[in-house]
Amino acid sequence: MINSEFIKQLIGGPSDFGIGWMIILISSIITILVALVGFFGWLNEKIQYKRHYLKKISLLALGTPIDYFKTLLGDPVFINKVSDYDEYIFVNYYFYVQALVDSNRKVVLFSITTKEKRFNPVLNISDINVVLGKTKFSEVGELEKIITHPGNHGGLSTYSELHYFGNPGHYLKYVFSINENGCGKDIFDVPLYFYLTEEPEDQTALKKFRVKATINTYTISGFFWDEDWEKEINEGLEFGPKNLQIRILNR
Repeated sequence: MINSEFIKQLIGGPSDFGIGWMIILISSIITILVALVGFFGWLNEKIQYKRHYLKKISLLALGTPIDYFKTLLGDPVFINKVSDYDEYIFVNYYFYVQALVDSNRKVVLFSITTKEKRFNPVLNISDINVVLGKTKFSEVGELEKIITHPGNHGGLSTYSELHYFGNPGHYLKYVFSINENGCGKDIFDVPLYFYLTEEPEDQTALKKFRVKATINTYTISGFFWDEDWEKEINEGLEFGPKNLQIRILNR
């Protein structure tokens, strides 16, 4: 409680009216300061929460048991069957993780999809940094191969490009995608025929699209990837979460 007599003595005895306004001013400043402290506390908590999950993502690795992923990410929300593999989908406020698991319960492929435009995991491949939600397809380099998967509703699914960087990429396969469950709306700008062929005839349109479109999903796959394997699972595998399941989850 602010003592008006003390204030009078302190500043030379202004009128009660002046003191009243001064008390209101001081109280307002205190209220604002308390609000600012609360806001910055909330902001710091959000930043630490993001860093916490970015750290977890950085610890994910191929060849590890799926139980290791569960330790980092909790229980999966969906478990699907893709050919002879089990597909686990983990869901978080900021991102999705997809993990493909073999008969030995080892992860042979995993994907990260960012849900929030301010949550931007970074994949480092030699001198290339792929920042989810920011990096354009053209920034990864020349197009090597489009992986087609038209989806099961109106042609919309996931636009994906397969890249192989050799030794700088540790001889792994990398897929960069726009998954429609991730952040950004570029998926709706993908011409339908991009889904239907691995070599679109309109290369000019494809080039313009790659300069404009933002990657929201990256996938890392192991040494086992070959054309026969790709053909075997192509119909059942999308890179990142399946839209139908996410729609049901968020209904």
